Amino acid sequence: MAGRSSTAEGRHDLLVAWKKKFKEGCDFDNWGQAVEAGEIYALLKRNIEAEVLSSQHQFAHSDTVVLKNVCRIIASRYAYLGAPDLNDVGFGMTELTKLVEAFCSWTEGCDLPEASRIAQRLPSNGAESSRLGHSSAPHGEDDDDDEGYEAGQSDTYKLVQKPTFASGKTLLTIRLDRIGLKDAPQHIDPFFSVLVRDVTGTDRATPQRTSVAIGRSDLYLRFEMDIYIDIPLEEFPQDCAIFFELNHYKQKKGKHSTRCFAFLEHDEFKPGEKALELYKKPTNFKRRKLSLLTVKPLYLHLDLQLTKF
Repeated sequence: MAGRSSTAEGRHDLLVAWKKKFKEGCDFDNWGQAVEAGEIYALLKRNIEAEVLSSQHQFAHSDTVVLKNVCRIIASRYAYLGAPDLNDVGFGMTELTKLVEAFCSWTEGCDLPEASRIAQRLPSNGAESSRLGHSSAPHGEDDDDDEGYEAGQSDTYKLVQKPTFASGKTLLTIRLDRIGLKDAPQHIDPFFSVLVRDVTGTDRATPQRTSVAIGRSDLYLRFEMDIYIDIPLEEFPQDCAIFFELNHYKQKKGKHSTRCFAFLEHDEFKPGEKALELYKKPTNFKRRKLSLLTVKPLYLHLDLQLTKF
């Protein structure tokens, strides 16, 4: 469109795509096709969150508030589809359908009262991230000890963009595929903190945080996202490892907690699939006297790729 900046065009294209997907998901929902609707809701929430957190498209603060409210509503409906016995979803299909109609007509710089009204009634989780899971907190290996999650620090992490290194240097890309847990469906807003740390717990690369899981089954949380380590493999300190902390929201306590962790050591930086053992919290950066989370054959599944510049 003449006179419009590429940034404005990018935002416009995103909104058009999101509106189309939201209506498509709602249509499936109205037809009783919960699986199809849930898949669209999960993907839509992930895409909106990723773009809102990015500085590339520069959404205004007021528009970000609207989009975050829409994300909370989508996540709440997704949670209900996975656990229809939830009684605190806060809205029904009639109201959701009206919201979709309003969102499809919404333009930047305008309020979306339909979203505000619903969002105000949703159970508060004490964080910008919305509920993506069941209402009950995980149990079993997880206990009431919340040691391990660095509240206020990990909350600001994002995924780094794919870096470019000097000629001859190697980029390590980690495909974070899925994690196996005996109570996977019960986790609320599960996400990973990805940390490159030495034995003293000092960061040696940019700390990262993923978006919430994009799917779940009886035994797995699926992430299916790429993690770029922003130091060349040739410069990776020998005493460091890459740690993967699984965090989730504990509704009763109103805060996040680390569920478990896994790590990848220097001699494991080879192309191909990996299945890492899961360990009990708190995260042990010295990697000594570790306690397995479970004796069941459940692991963190990764796929490593090395790219030479």
